Amino acid sequence: MNKRKVALVTGANRGIGLEIARQLAEHEFHVLLGARSLEAAQDATEALRANALQASSLHVDLNDKATLISTADEVERLFGHLDCLVNNASICLDAGRVSKGSMLEIFRDTYETNVFGLFTLTEIMLPNLKKSCAANVVNMSSAVGSLAIWGNKELLRAHNLRPTFAYCSSKTAVNALTVLMAEAYAEFGIKVNAACPGLVSTRMNGYSGARTPEEGARIAVKLATLPADGPTGGFYNDEGRLPW
Repeated sequence: MNKRKVALVTGANRGIGLEIARQLAEHEFHVLLGARSLEAAQDATEALRANALQASSLHVDLNDKATLISTADEVERLFGHLDCLVNNASICLDAGRVSKGSMLEIFRDTYETNVFGLFTLTEIMLPNLKKSCAANVVNMSSAVGSLAIWGNKELLRAHNLRPTFAYCSSKTAVNALTVLMAEAYAEFGIKVNAACPGLVSTRMNGYSGARTPEEGARIAVKLATLPADGPTGGFYNDEGRLPW
């Protein structure tokens, strides 16, 4: 197991996360499927194993630091390194479907998962990432986090975006973290990029997206499998680089 590349994907029990995990496993990774519900992660893992793919499940709750520390310890114990971290897990509470709390509560809960949880997990996993020959970190973002798009009426119409204050701004913060992480981790040979999957049909958006999870996962997998001399500190979708 230690000779095979290892990838950890958060929010991997369904949707884009599960598809990223499946495609990485097809790229000869041993994939660790992380989810808030260990049972859900285990069910997803069994589905991959049924297709002869190498996968394991982990309890990864971005709001519970103890599970993140446990995850890092387990990766160290079983594999001794981590080649790829895909920060896929996120929530969207201000679209009127999930939460009835105050806007301030929605902001706090959204940032707790989408920003603080993402950053905490990445920092906790950093010692394992450093042990890889050429690790990749992929932060799942969105065009809704692009300030350049929001500030350009033509681009805004082309992307057909709708503002949700907490979710959109949390993805802007993810983009900022991507740039800062890329700079900070460069000395360790770790590349950090942000991926925009497009509007994918998932439970988060009430299955209203035009793209399939298979299509949405492609850019994340491409960035997760970049060679050692690949780009870092960028924001990409299937068509190329996106503006910050």
